Amino acid sequence: PLLIVLLLAIFLSWGHNWMFLTNLFADFFPGYSKFRSVTMILVIAELIVPMIGILWLFQFIENKNFISNEVNLRFKKINSLKLFYILSASIIVFFLSFIIIPDLFLNFTSSSEKQIINQLTIMDPQTSNYIEELIDFRKTILSQDVLRSLVIILIIIGTLFLLLLCITFISSDHLDGTNIEGTTSDIADFYAFEGENTDSTVFIATIQGNLIPGEITDNANFDEDVLVEFNIDNTGDFVEDLVIQAIRRGDSIHFFGPVAPNQTGVESQIMTSTIHNVVQISTSSETFISNENGMSFFAGPRRDPFYFDMNRFIDIKSGNAAPEAFFTPEESSDFFLELNTLAIVIEVPNSLLGDAPTHVLESQGYLNDLPEAYNVWVTTKRKQ
Repeated sequence: PLLIVLLLAIFLSWGHNWMFLTNLFADFFPGYSKFRSVTMILVIAELIVPMIGILWLFQFIENKNFISNEVNLRFKKINSLKLFYILSASIIVFFLSFIIIPDLFLNFTSSSEKQIINQLTIMDPQTSNYIEELIDFRKTILSQDVLRSLVIILIIIGTLFLLLLCITFISSDHLDGTNIEGTTSDIADFYAFEGENTDSTVFIATIQGNLIPGEITDNANFDEDVLVEFNIDNTGDFVEDLVIQAIRRGDSIHFFGPVAPNQTGVESQIMTSTIHNVVQISTSSETFISNENGMSFFAGPRRDPFYFDMNRFIDIKSGNAAPEAFFTPEESSDFFLELNTLAIVIEVPNSLLGDAPTHVLESQGYLNDLPEAYNVWVTTKRKQ
């Protein structure tokens, strides 16, 4: 509705250039004919444009799913982020056209001025030169105004672009940082192994470990401010060459990649312009698996697969288990047997990961004749 009112106000401001609309409002809308000038209707446009901007910014800040949501344009659904790109490019091109080809939209002289110009030209042929100077002067004024507006628009669009694409996250460590342990960014374990299809690799990250079955597990959820990032080194330099990013939006986990990151290390940017896949978050009673772009995805609660005799470990650490040390598998007890965790699972064709480097143990001289293997690790990064 606001957009319709905005367009109507602009059309009405054209006055005699769209006389049928002006006459319609002057004849059938009481009070409209009292305006001293039709351009006064632009006050409405001046109020609506900032209002639309404020509403969009409010949605961007308050609605965490706003970027990933789709906008229904009746004829087609389009991602909010893609719509932002299209509208931004359209606005920039529109303003640039006024600077590069000002005559495309305007002729810089009114019909009454043309009549006067024709009369003066008959009396003095030199008048045409003055008219050209006047038109050039008006073009210069327009170009300067448009350029100033364009600079402001580019600053605003650039700021929004950085907020949308360059969302920065700071990484966490595995149980080592006191500010991380027990939070929604706490990594429990990471698993990487050959898939059932030997031409694919499975990556599993478990977070928020030690969830008691029942209400605690049912209420646990992925944090929308935490990015889970799978890092793949396929060159053997122990620096990530590819990343697969996972982040919650609403009731789903959105996956981006595999893709080369914009930057390596402890900070990341969400790579929204790359391969994008989505899977609905599973529950204790319902499982969802997504198969897209040759990859498979899962996210939700699962029993913690890690096996560890925690009680015996504590005895050994405190010096109460010498000289027996750890129990045999038959005697030991799995501390995590009745505990759950949140898991993110991805199966990726090796063709998307590139050629694997020499196995790390062989490259370091410990063993020989090992199969090539990717160097992989997982990080969680909280939005700052």
